Amino acid sequence: MEFIEKLYHDSSVGDLRLYCCGRRLDAPGHRFGPSNRDHFWMIFMKEGSGFYETDGTQYRLEKGNLFIAYPNRKIRYYADSGSVWSIYWVSIGAPNLETYLHSMGIDESEPLLPVRAPLAMEHTFEALLEFIPDETLSSRFECTSLLYKLLSLIVPVDQSPRNNRDYVSEAIFFMTNHSSEAITAQDIANTIGLDVSYFSRIFKKKTGMRPIGWLNRYRLDQAQRLLSETDMKIKEIAEAVGFADPLYFTRRFTECYGIPPKDWRKTQRRTSLCGMEKRKH
Repeated sequence: MEFIEKLYHDSSVGDLRLYCCGRRLDAPGHRFGPSNRDHFWMIFMKEGSGFYETDGTQYRLEKGNLFIAYPNRKIRYYADSGSVWSIYWVSIGAPNLETYLHSMGIDESEPLLPVRAPLAMEHTFEALLEFIPDETLSSRFECTSLLYKLLSLIVPVDQSPRNNRDYVSEAIFFMTNHSSEAITAQDIANTIGLDVSYFSRIFKKKTGMRPIGWLNRYRLDQAQRLLSETDMKIKEIAEAVGFADPLYFTRRFTECYGIPPKDWRKTQRRTSLCGMEKRKH
């Protein structure tokens, strides 16, 4: 049996982030869980058969399948008796990844997908495992291109072009690319060519949030990342993610996460320090 897993830190470009990638080959009777995952996980069945369970629903797994584990769901997967598994996996995340998957015809009710090009999928996983990230921008673009390659290989074969535009996905794309700017719901509606009232209605129906509410939550998620990964001042972070008033930013952050940004940063760093101390022992 062969096992390898690589962890990555800040190795991609934009919102799509790679957390880990791995493979397990020639593993008889393999099983995992029950457990929860923090991010999206994509697991590709190169060889073997078995079952995947999530939130009480069971799915049959066969060679050539790929299944997607959604964040914060109790999952379990296991091989049939006598089945020898060879699998690849990747953990990825993005604030709007679920929307991207939905636009590809993929949602949580159908997490099991046939892969139209299994050999290309395997080669892309191998390229990720061989990838050695560094601090250069070209390295990050290479990593991001491999992630998008993986996503391109799971678009359903029979998915036909949509007759109707996906206005919500267009709006989210616009907001994530202009999140640091002072934009309004009217600005977003104008960009995609809709009446602002109608746009706000269909956006809330699909996402459960008003457009600016979604945008502010996205900004706060980006602020969390900057608080964790940089030494930027609170005022600088507020401006970087699109809040002109740092006091308003602090209030919104506290309402969302139950703790002011300054205290959240201290807590995260204490947790990281404790983790490092434990690993030393």
